[in-house]
Amino acid sequence: MIKVENISKDYKIIKLFEGLNIRKSEIVPALKHINFTIPQNKICALVGENGAGKTTFLKILTTLILKDTGKIFYDKKDIDKDPEFFKNNIAFLNGEERSFYFRLTLYENLQFFMGIFRNSVINREIDSLLKQLDLYSYRNKPFRILSSGMKAKAQIARAFLKNPSVLLLDEPFSNIDYGSRQELLIFLKEWVLGENKHLLITSHHIEEIENFIEKVIIFRKGTLLKEINEYHSDRTINFIYEDHRENLSKSTIKKEGYHIKKGLKDIVIESILGRIFGDENKME
Repeated sequence: MIKVENISKDYKIIKLFEGLNIRKSEIVPALKHINFTIPQNKICALVGENGAGKTTFLKILTTLILKDTGKIFYDKKDIDKDPEFFKNNIAFLNGEERSFYFRLTLYENLQFFMGIFRNSVINREIDSLLKQLDLYSYRNKPFRILSSGMKAKAQIARAFLKNPSVLLLDEPFSNIDYGSRQELLIFLKEWVLGENKHLLITSHHIEEIENFIEKVIIFRKGTLLKEINEYHSDRTINFIYEDHRENLSKSTIKKEGYHIKKGLKDIVIESILGRIFGDENKME
């Protein structure tokens, strides 16, 4: 289990006023006293609107940036005391990264990255991964000609070459079609269940992954809004109407809350997190 305790992070922003030669600094809180757990053997989703702090948290978890306060424990070990151990067991995938070499073939790219991760290349492991992800027939194709879905699968394959215990996926399905997304989610679910792994996926669109996730962590404006330990996609989620930011007709808002049911594809996370979750009893 990964345990997150009291994590906070502030950014210092410098504002320049043109023509006045004035610089003004401002402290912007990105995360404020975050506490939750990421269990093994479950697909966990971290959701929230733009600017909620999702990517900042992932960068802290991967030790790419420093937190201001708090601790993170991996299997009861403080990662600050042995960051290299944690780095060797974690893989981070950003859905918009472009670190593959477009002129190399898919196979050559994976050989290159495996050499970095392990100081050796084991071709049979690459072959096995490509077959599991249905990419083997494309192994000798230049990376640049692969479809968006194939590139997303290739990023998953690269992450698995590290043989991680913890896999963090930041908006991994934003540019791929429904079929490819479902294939990847099935593959990931089999992996996380079969090998006692940790998997955390960030997303704006919970409806894209709701049939696969088992725990939901919701951020809003740098705070932990809700932690749902047993999420079921067949439930009706009750949102409390709190402000008028969204262009929703008041006639659709019930006094006790606004009900959004599974399958309403046009409702996305950034448009619904303006309302606060009710207590978990309302989700039954």
